[in-house]
Amino acid sequence: MIRATIILLALKAYRNPKKSIIALKLLIAKRLAFSGEENIKRIYKANGRIYYSPNYPGWPSIAFNKFITNELNNSLPFKKTHSRLTTLIFSITRKCPLRCRHCFEWDRLDTRDTMSLSDLKIILARFQEYGVSHIQLGGGEPLSRFSDLIDLLSSAEKDTEFWILTSGFGLTSEKAALLKKAGLTGVRISIDHWNKKFHNEFRGNDQAFDQAIKAAENCRKAGLVMGLSICVTREFLTKENLLHYLEFSREIKAKFILLLEPRETGHFKDLKVTLSEEDIGKIESFYHLVNSSHKYDRFPQVIYPGYHQRKLGCFGAGIRYLYIDSEATIHACPFCQGKLGNALTDELPEVIVKAKNAGCHMFDTAELSFAR
Repeated sequence: MIRATIILLALKAYRNPKKSIIALKLLIAKRLAFSGEENIKRIYKANGRIYYSPNYPGWPSIAFNKFITNELNNSLPFKKTHSRLTTLIFSITRKCPLRCRHCFEWDRLDTRDTMSLSDLKIILARFQEYGVSHIQLGGGEPLSRFSDLIDLLSSAEKDTEFWILTSGFGLTSEKAALLKKAGLTGVRISIDHWNKKFHNEFRGNDQAFDQAIKAAENCRKAGLVMGLSICVTREFLTKENLLHYLEFSREIKAKFILLLEPRETGHFKDLKVTLSEEDIGKIESFYHLVNSSHKYDRFPQVIYPGYHQRKLGCFGAGIRYLYIDSEATIHACPFCQGKLGNALTDELPEVIVKAKNAGCHMFDTAELSFAR
C-alpha cells in the first residue's frame, strides 16, 4: 500500500507514465544506495503509521505525501522553483533543568529567551509555507515553555509532523495527553546510559534517569511515538554497553534508538571527544548486528547516521534540514554551526542556498540527484 501511494503520487506529479517510471527508478536507486548492499531493514509501526525513520513522516499522512513528492522532485524536477528542505530542527528555548555534558546550546543556556511566542509562530509558518513536512522542536528543554509549546502545536498547519527532542524532565501523563491532543506525533527522549548513575552524571541531575523513564511511559500511554537517542561517548563504547542499552530500550518499549556521535561543539568545544576509527567500527558492527539479524526482529530499530554519512556523504546538513537556534539564527545543522541568516528577517530562498553551499563540516555532500 505504501508503494501504491508512492506510484500514485508520482503519476499525479508528472502526469506522464514514462516520466513517473523514471522518477520512481531514481527514487529506488537512492533508497538502495542509502540501505546499502546489506539491505538493512529500517521500518517500524507506531499508532497506525509505518516509519522508515523518525526523521521522516509516517505513512499514511499528508506529511508523508509531501515528503515523497519532495523527494521525487529532487530526483527528477517537475517544479520550476523548489527547495529540497524537508526537516526543520528548531530550538524554541534556552531554559533547561539539566546541565548535560554534550549540550550544543551551552553558551546560551538559561539566559533570557529572546524569541516571543509570536516569533516562534512566524518562523514555523514561514517554513511550513516553504514545504517542510517534518519539524523537531528542541532547546534547551522544550517542555520549559510548555504553554507556548501547546499553543505552537495547536495553531500550526496540520500537514506537518511535529516531534519534540527532550530529556523527558517534567513530562507528566497530563502533559503527554495535552501534547497528543495539540497535534504532536512523537517524542525523542535523550537517555545516554542504561545505568541510572552514569546517565545522571552525564546529565548533571540526580533525577534525570527516573524522569526520563517516567516520561517514556507517559508518552506511550498518551499514544505518542516514543524513541530514544544516545550520545555514544568513548567511555560508554563497549559491545556489552551497547547490547545492555538495546535490551533496556526494549524493556521501556521504545520504537527506535538513534546513535549520535559526540561532536566538538557547544560544551564539547575544544575537547577531544571525536571517536576513533576503532570506536566507529564497534558502532558499525552493532548497527549491522541488530538490523540484519532475525534475532533482533522484536527489538527497537537502530539508526546510525554516521554509517551512511561515511559511505555516501551527508544527505542532510543545509540540504534536507536546517537548524534554528534559540536566537533565531539559522545553521546547516546542530553540529555544523555557522551563522547563515536569521529565520525571522532574512529571505529563506537566499539562506537555503547559503546553507546548501555550506553543507556538512565533517562529511562530503551526498549526490542530491541520481539523475545527474
